[in-house]
Amino acid sequence: SLTIEIRIVQTGAVKNTGTWQTLPSDDFTVTVQEADGALVYRWVLKPGLTVPAGRHEFAAQFNNGTGVRRAAGDGYRVDAQGSGGSASVRGGFVPTR
Repeated sequence: SLTIEIRIVQTGAVKNTGTWQTLPSDDFTVTVQEADGALVYRWVLKPGLTVPAGRHEFAAQFNNGTGVRRAAGDGYRVDAQGSGGSASVRGGFVPTR
């Protein structure tokens, strides 16, 4: 199993503009919803499917209106279960400016 979640703090103007991933889109159930003051993007691998070893990308796209938006409070979480056991990782985003 694999679940990827990206949380973007709602600053009042944050609007979903899409998602993408480097793995086949038909392999995942993708949802975007507002919850607990954040826009939550979630990819869940469909039952019975596997992900090949390697580097894979998942992206959440959003419009934050005009002006500068701080990434403080935004974050991600990845939970995976495979034949070798389970793993979880979580973290935040560092602004590039």
